[in-house]
Amino acid sequence: MNWQRFILLSVIVGLLFVPSVKAVASDTVTDVLDRNDGLIDNRVTSIAIDEQASLMYIGTQEGLSVYNLESNSFVDNVTFSDTPYRNYVFDMCVTPGGVYLVTSALEYPLKSYFWREGGGELSNVLLHRSTSAPSLTSVGVTENDSIFCVGTNGNGLLVYDTHSATVAQYTTASGLTSNVVWSVLRAEVNAGHEWFFLGTESGVSIFDATSSEIVTDEVLGTISHLVRAMLYDAGNRRLYVGTPEGLFAYSLDSHGTSLVDGFPLTQDDGLASSNVLSLAIDGDQLYIGTSKGLHKYDLTKMDRTGLYRLDFSNGILDDAVSALAVHKSGSAGTIYAGTIGGGVAVVRISYGLTWGEWLVLYAPVITVLSSAAGIATAFFECRRRNRD
Repeated sequence: MNWQRFILLSVIVGLLFVPSVKAVASDTVTDVLDRNDGLIDNRVTSIAIDEQASLMYIGTQEGLSVYNLESNSFVDNVTFSDTPYRNYVFDMCVTPGGVYLVTSALEYPLKSYFWREGGGELSNVLLHRSTSAPSLTSVGVTENDSIFCVGTNGNGLLVYDTHSATVAQYTTASGLTSNVVWSVLRAEVNAGHEWFFLGTESGVSIFDATSSEIVTDEVLGTISHLVRAMLYDAGNRRLYVGTPEGLFAYSLDSHGTSLVDGFPLTQDDGLASSNVLSLAIDGDQLYIGTSKGLHKYDLTKMDRTGLYRLDFSNGILDDAVSALAVHKSGSAGTIYAGTIGGGVAVVRISYGLTWGEWLVLYAPVITVLSSAAGIATAFFECRRRNRD
C-alpha cells in the first residue's frame, strides 16, 4: 500500500470540508463610538460612508462628525450655527470626496462638506430658504451632482438644477402621493434613467430625473404608510420599504412591480418592533434597524428563522437604531448602527475563507503533512525490506 498517497489524499479530502464560501458568522458588537471617543453628539440621525476616501460621515442632532475608517479615529466635527438647534442633520447623501447634507440651518439648510488634505471644507448649496420650503427633510443627487432632489415637510419635492440655478417644485398636483417627503433614494432601475424613490407620508412616489417627471407605479402608489427608510438591491431588482407597520419588499422586474413573498415583516414575524427606521444590506444579509433593536435577516431563508436580533443586551446602548451603513475591508466587514441616544454601535462581521485565502492558509499544512507522509512511507518501506 502506498501510505504517502493514502495519507495525503485523506488530508486533502478532509480539508475540502472546511467552509470556503463566504458564510457569515455570528455578528458581534465590538465597540461603541460616542462622545467619549470624539463623536459630536450621541443622538445619531444618519450615516454615510465614502469608501474611496475611507471616511464615515455621522449626522447628529448637534452637527456632523467625520471618522477615518483606516485610523479608526474622528478627524473633524462640524457645526453650522452658534444656536444648537440649528445644527441638526436630517439627512445626507455621499458623493466622491464628500457629502451633501440637509440641516436645520436658518438661511442655507442644504450644504456640502468635502474632505481636503489637512481638513474639511463646508459650503452652502445655493438653495436659499426664501426660495424653498420652511423645512427640508431629505436629499438625493444625480450621479454627476447636477440635480438635487430635496424632500420637504409639507411642500412636496424640490428639484434644484445647478446648471440653470433653477428650482422646480413637485406636489400632489404633479402626482406625488403626499406633500410630505421623508426620504429620497437614488437608483438606476432602467438603463439610461436616474430614478429617485420618494418615501412620503403616504407611500412611495418616483421622480425620473432624466425626463423630469413624476412616474406613477400602480403598486408602490397604493402603499398607505409613512416611509422613512428605503433600500434598493440592484442585483435582485428589489426595493425594500421601511414603515411604522413593518418592512415591505417589492420586486421591480420587466413584468411590473409586485410584493415579494414572505413580506411584509412585522412584529408578528419576529421583529422586536414593526417600526422600521433604517436599512442596510451585505450580500444576502439584510440589516433592519427598528425602534427596539437591530435585526439581521437571511434572505436565503426568507422566513422568521432567518431573523437574528442585536439589542441592548448585545452591547448596543440604545435600542432605537436610526441609521445603518456597511463597510467592507478584505475578509471582514463592519455594520455601523447609529442610535437615537447611544452613539454608533460597531458590529463586526466575520466571513468564511475564499478559495484564495484557503490555499494561502492551508498550503503550509499540506506541505508539512505531505512531508510527514513521505517519512512514514519510507519507514514502512524500510520495515518491509528488513522482513524480506
